[in-house]
Amino acid sequence: MNLIDFSKKGDYFVVCTSNILEAKLYDTKTKKVIATLDKNHKEISCVAIDPDAKYVFSASDDGVILGLDIETAEVDFTLPHHIDTVNEIAFSEDSKW
Repeated sequence: MNLIDFSKKGDYFVVCTSNILEAKLYDTKTKKVIATLDKNHKEISCVAIDPDAKYVFSASDDGVILGLDIETAEVDFTLPHHIDTVNEIAFSEDSKW
């Protein structure tokens, strides 16, 4: 379970809040919150920032994974629903998958 993640270049980090119902995306330079991920319906099980730092993902106990566009700070898409809890999010080395 990954409840904190840093972007590859260290520009951002995402962390789950104490109630695990939302995650906050921070700019590491300003130390300010630039987005809040609070659209999951159950507790967040893991978070991740893609290698290109374009999206931050949050997965929840209901099998839903949301993709938030870092530039716009808006949820851009929802990945297909999983049957169970998603415990980890990973990306390919070339950032294509």
